[in-house]
Amino acid sequence: MLEHARPIWISGKLKEMNTLAAFRTVLTEAGEAELYVTAAYYYRAFLDGKFLGYGPARAAKGYARVDRLCFALDGKPHELVIEAEGFCCESLSVVWEPAYCMAEVLVNGKSVAWTGRDFEVFEPLYHVQKVMRYSGQRHFTEVYDFRRSLSSTDPAGRAEMAVLHRENKLLERAVSYPRYDTVALGAGVGYGKLEHDASEEAMLIEKHDKPLNDNSIRWGNFAPEEIDTKPYIWSLSQKLIPVGGMFDLPVELDENEYALFDLGMVETGFLQARFEALADADVIVAYCEYHEGEQFKIRGGVKNVLEYFANEGQKINTQSFEPYSFRWMLVQVKKGKIRLDGLGIMRFENPVVGVEYPEFGNELRDLIYKAAIRTLAQNSVDIYMDCPSRERAGWLCDSYFTGRVEKKLLGTSTVERAFLENFRLFENRGEIPEGALPMCYPAGFINNNDFIPQWDMWYVLEVEEYLTCRETEVDREIFRASVMGVLDFLSRYENEDGLLERLPSWNFVEWSRANKWTKDVNYPTNFLYARTLLAAYNLYGGEELREKSRRVAAEAKRQSFNGELFTDHAIRGEDGKLYNAGDISEICQYYAILLADLDLQAPEYAKLLDMVKNVFLPTRVATPEFDVEPINAFIGVYLRMDTLLKLGYYEQALAECEDFFGDMARATGTLWENRTPSASCNHGFASYAAVVMMKCVEELKK
Repeated sequence: MLEHARPIWISGKLKEMNTLAAFRTVLTEAGEAELYVTAAYYYRAFLDGKFLGYGPARAAKGYARVDRLCFALDGKPHELVIEAEGFCCESLSVVWEPAYCMAEVLVNGKSVAWTGRDFEVFEPLYHVQKVMRYSGQRHFTEVYDFRRSLSSTDPAGRAEMAVLHRENKLLERAVSYPRYDTVALGAGVGYGKLEHDASEEAMLIEKHDKPLNDNSIRWGNFAPEEIDTKPYIWSLSQKLIPVGGMFDLPVELDENEYALFDLGMVETGFLQARFEALADADVIVAYCEYHEGEQFKIRGGVKNVLEYFANEGQKINTQSFEPYSFRWMLVQVKKGKIRLDGLGIMRFENPVVGVEYPEFGNELRDLIYKAAIRTLAQNSVDIYMDCPSRERAGWLCDSYFTGRVEKKLLGTSTVERAFLENFRLFENRGEIPEGALPMCYPAGFINNNDFIPQWDMWYVLEVEEYLTCRETEVDREIFRASVMGVLDFLSRYENEDGLLERLPSWNFVEWSRANKWTKDVNYPTNFLYARTLLAAYNLYGGEELREKSRRVAAEAKRQSFNGELFTDHAIRGEDGKLYNAGDISEICQYYAILLADLDLQAPEYAKLLDMVKNVFLPTRVATPEFDVEPINAFIGVYLRMDTLLKLGYYEQALAECEDFFGDMARATGTLWENRTPSASCNHGFASYAAVVMMKCVEELKK
């Protein structure tokens, strides 16, 4: 793939936070050209200013996936430019490593140009390096000062090149190339004046503009005093004073004026803007997934802003380097005057071809199903992601559900193959206990021992389904080490009863009060452990694993079941004995039903099944008289849906899908992290609604 190319970067900047490099060569050959390219973080490529592609697909630390971008050459000089980011800080969206880019061009099968010989390097003058982080989990906000230059390869930005001698192991991309079509807006939905809100600004400064602490230093931040412009704080401290409604582009905006735009539904991709500075201008574009009322709010812990500086007379045609998720855009003129000519987004998502559309006979169900497809597309471009906004992170457990969606909707498991390969290739360098896996990957470790033991168990369950139901021809042996490593790690925490006790790090059952009951002995965790042991047996045999699974399930049931419901946990007393705490959560019931091999026809479970069907309804809240902790969105709602499917309550499952997902589909055309729009309104695992709905339709037709 890359026979001659060497990894290169700007000399002296290999480990410097938030650098941007541009690599340029001129191609004069004629024929069919192929650009093979990869980078430590992200790149984008242009031929004569025309966008070619963005990547690479993410890989495990020590590896790199190589993209192949094709185009035709006519023998005339053509400029190829590759821009690449060097974040060099911890995140949950990619592994930390020194920056580099590698590229090689073949024409008619022959190498004609490669990094280390034929590319010159520039540090784009317009890129503002010292800015606020975009979120704790991702990297940095984007600020561009076009007063310095309009070109990433301005000769004044020429830099000294470092040719590196380290090499990552190269992998094929493995997943489909993204969809890059453009949604261009011709009109806005409102405009008006900006009025500074001093109290809001003070609150934002207090929350977001503090001196660095140990955690922010570990993550990687610039000190507040190093940052010259903070558009997030300015943007959100402006009160919107509406003046008018719908309007057409182009539109002129003066200082302290705004224009509001609506894409109609949430999209994911690169924000595009075209404007001319009619006076020296400072322009901020804020964006969000959900908006209501007169004031523009950005939810979910993200700094959804882009800032542009331009001199009078400059015509700006720009596109964000990184992809974001949004429906609404707010253009604010902080200084000067502009004529806004265009605004929109270039999509960056899985093309999701060949999706089946069942006949639900219900407009709302159709809407939810389509929203689930859009949610999958925007969260599976190279790996399964939790969201395309705050994190863009590949979490286990989320992937257990999304893997089912990809196979059911698309008929393939291409993204899952790459996702699981990254975990399989993970090399533990002492960040977490031996045998354990990261909770999300590729990602950094902010602190040693940051992982979720339960997510390692969901990994084993997903691998079992992947190998036995989805990709049956894949060699199971390539997963043996990772699966058995997880079992070896967990076995160190078995108590005298054979149950897991006091697992380390972040124990997670779900986002409800049930998560406060995870230590010492947590029964949902042990139901999951029993099923994990059985999954390993199903993959690799070994009667001892099957027998151990049976013992763990039986003992957890014996200790947990109170005659009607399953209790959540037992506490180790000062006398060394275990005492059942008596706390009960709804989620515990679903762990037991789905994972503990219950004989659901047994009379002792009649009360439990009645409560699942008639009491544990989505509208229920806990009361002092019936203090069973209700489920939260993740993973409670999804395990409840699986439980309803297992029990054959198909009409009820469809009705509950309408209740839970209906408002989401109407509001954003995507499905959310929580029931409310307080966090991500575009969350990958929520696409599982489509699988549930299809299963219900199929069963009800029988």
